[in-house]
Amino acid sequence: MEEVQGSPITPCLKEAMVYLAQSELYTEAPHVFQLLTGQRQSQSSFWRLAQDCGQQLEAVLEQEEALPALAANEVVYCMGDGSMIFTDAGWQEVELDI
Repeated sequence: MEEVQGSPITPCLKEAMVYLAQSELYTEAPHVFQLLTGQRQSQSSFWRLAQDCGQQLEAVLEQEEALPALAANEVVYCMGDGSMIFTDAGWQEVELDI
């Protein structure tokens, strides 16, 4: 367990902090964290956790094996299923075909 400002960070709090560090500005993440948990953490704590998580992820990605190339006669189709967006005409389904 990692120590930040003298208090231990549980795995659950660490996960919440990493989520906020990647979804909010580093300047906003401590404020949102305090609103949600009542605990104070510094901006640099969020930055350090995000950097550590990124380094761990890079190490995992480097270990992944590359898939073999497809033969010329093989075809792969991919489609992302629909998502909804709000337009002037109301909610509309959109799809992305690749």
